[in-house]
Amino acid sequence: MNGISSARPAALTRYAAASAQASARLEAEARRLEAAINTFLARCTEERVQAVDGLAARMFIAARWAGELDGFVSEVAAAFRRADAPGSWNQTAIELLVHLTLVERRIEQDGPLWPFAIPGLLKAHGLGLMAGSVTIVGRSVEANRPSLTGIPITQDDDRLNLIERSFWDQVFSGKVDPKILAQLAARLDALNLKLRGPSKASAAPEPPADPANTVNGAYQAISYDHGEQLVLERLTGDAYRVSIAGLDPNKPEAPNNFLAVILTAYFPPAENHYYHHIKERFLMALEQIPPGSELHLQGHSMGGGMALLLRADPEIQRRLAQLEITVPTLTLYGAVVPTHAPLDAPVPDGGPFSDTAIRAYVHESDSLARNVGAGYHDYPAVLMIDAGFTDAPAAAHTDYGNPENYRGLPQSLQVLPYQIDATVYERRPVPVSLSTRIEPLPPILLYEELIGPSPQPPAAG
Repeated sequence: MNGISSARPAALTRYAAASAQASARLEAEARRLEAAINTFLARCTEERVQAVDGLAARMFIAARWAGELDGFVSEVAAAFRRADAPGSWNQTAIELLVHLTLVERRIEQDGPLWPFAIPGLLKAHGLGLMAGSVTIVGRSVEANRPSLTGIPITQDDDRLNLIERSFWDQVFSGKVDPKILAQLAARLDALNLKLRGPSKASAAPEPPADPANTVNGAYQAISYDHGEQLVLERLTGDAYRVSIAGLDPNKPEAPNNFLAVILTAYFPPAENHYYHHIKERFLMALEQIPPGSELHLQGHSMGGGMALLLRADPEIQRRLAQLEITVPTLTLYGAVVPTHAPLDAPVPDGGPFSDTAIRAYVHESDSLARNVGAGYHDYPAVLMIDAGFTDAPAAAHTDYGNPENYRGLPQSLQVLPYQIDATVYERRPVPVSLSTRIEPLPPILLYEELIGPSPQPPAAG
C-alpha cells in the first residue's frame, strides 16, 4: 500500500541523520577552534584581535541549531511514518490531549504573564502537537482515499478541501473514541476561554421589517448574538417559530461550545449541558404561546440536533400535548444528528410531532454535518444542496444563508412550508437562565479513565 507521505519519511530520516552528523562535527570543530583561539590569545597579548571574538561561540550556536533541526525533522518523519502505518487512532488522539492539557495548565499557572511562556510552550509542545495533527490528517486521507477517487481537482484549494473532508469523514466515523473526542473538545473550550476571555455583549439585533418567506431567509432568524441560543418569533395570529443556534466558537463562555457538539452527537441528553439550557428556555417559550397554536421548529448544526432531542423528549411531548400545540414542520440546516435521537426516531401516534414534516437541508460539501453523530444514511427527508464545486467543509457548514445553494431545488423547496404575516410578526425575548456560563470540563489524563485499563503483562514465574 502506498503511503500518503509526499514528504517521504525515509528521506526525512536520512536528512535528520546527516544533520545530526553535521551537528556533531561542528561541535567538535568548535571545541578545537576554541582551544586554538585560547592558545593564540595567550601568546599574542600585545594587541587585541577583534576578529576572533566570539568566533567559537558562534560555531557552537551553529552546531546547536543543526541539532535542533535534526530533532525537528526527526519528529516530522516520525509523524508521517505513523500516518502511513496502521496504528491506534485513540493513542494519537490521547497524545494530542496530553499536550493540550499541559499547555492549558501552564497558561493557568502563569496567569496574565502567560504570553512570556510562549517560546517555552512552543519548544515543549509545538512538535508534539504538530506531529499528532499530521498523523491524524495523514491517516484520514489514506483511509478516505477510495471515496476521493474520481473527484475532479479544478482549483488550487480543492486538495486542501478534500483533506479537510477526509478528516471529518474518518475521525468521526468511529475511529476515535467519543470519550476522547469529548476531552479534546473540552480542552479546546478551556484554552479558547483562557486566551479570548469572556466575550462582550453586542447590541440587540433589529427585527426584520419584512421577514423573508424563503428557506435561506428563515435561516437568518437563527441567531448567534449574546443570549440568543433560542429565539421565539410570532409568524401569524396563531403560528410561532423557535430557532436554535449551533456552535459559537466566538463566545467560549456560552453553553453552545465545542464540548456540547460532541455531547450532542454521541452522549445521552441528560449529560448535555447545552440541551439542559435549550430545554429550559424552550419550556419558557411555551409559556408565551397560546394553547392550540402551531409551532415551527428550526435549527442549524448542533441547534438542529437540539430540535431532534426536543422532538424525542417525552417531557416535551407531554407539555406540548397539554397545551394542544402541534409542530407542523421541523427544518434542519446542516444538523448534527444525535445518536440518541436520529432522524427516524419513533414518536407517539397522535402526539404533537406525529405529523411533523422534516426538511433536512445538507450541503454536499458539509462533511461535518454528514459525519458527526448519527449522520443521515440516505434518510428520505434529506435534501442535498450542491453548490457545483468542492467547497471546504467548514465553509459549507456555515453557508446555509446563501440563496445560490438552493437554486437547484424545486421552487416549492426554496420557500417555507408556512406563511409569515409581516403585519403581526414580532420577535419575543426568552429569558436567559442564570446558569448560562459553562465551566470547562476538568481534564482527564489517565488512559484508563478514557478507554479502559491497559493490558497488563503476565506475572513473572
